Amino acid sequence: MAKRFDFWTHGVTTILESPELARRVEHKGNIGTAVEQSASTSAWFHIPITTPLVMEDDTSIYLRRFFLKATVNDNAKIDLLHLRSGTNLVWSREVSYVGRAVNETYDVTPDIHTGGSQAGLVLCVHVQFLTGEPRGRVEFHGAGGHFS
Repeated sequence: MAKRFDFWTHGVTTILESPELARRVEHKGNIGTAVEQSASTSAWFHIPITTPLVMEDDTSIYLRRFFLKATVNDNAKIDLLHLRSGTNLVWSREVSYVGRAVNETYDVTPDIHTGGSQAGLVLCVHVQFLTGEPRGRVEFHGAGGHFS
C-alpha cells in the first residue's frame, strides 16, 4: 500500500452556502468557480476534499496538511478558513488575503484521522466583499489534501 496520498479537487466543485447573495457566479473548467458579490456582504464557500479510505485492513490514514488555491481581487477578502470532518469542526484559522493569488499549504496539528466513509472532509472559506470598484470577486481554483 502507498505511504502517501495527495488528492486535489478542482475549484469548479465549490458550493456557495448563500447563492442568493451572489451577483455573478461562473463555473468554468479553466478557472474553477468565480463569484462576484455586492459590497458590505460576506459568505461561506465549501470545497470538498477527496478523502482516501482503507477498505481491507486496519491501517489508519491521516490528513497531514491541506492546500487552497484561489484568487481575490482588491475588493474581496478571505478572512477565515474552517476544515470539517463530517459535521465536526477540526481546524480553524483566521487569515487575511486581499488582492492576491492564494496558493497556500496548511499543516494540520495534530493530524486528523479521516474518519471512515461516513465522514468526508470539506474546506470552508469565508469571504468578505469590500466596498469599491470593481465589485468584489473571488475565484476558487481548487483544494486538496496530503494524507499518509
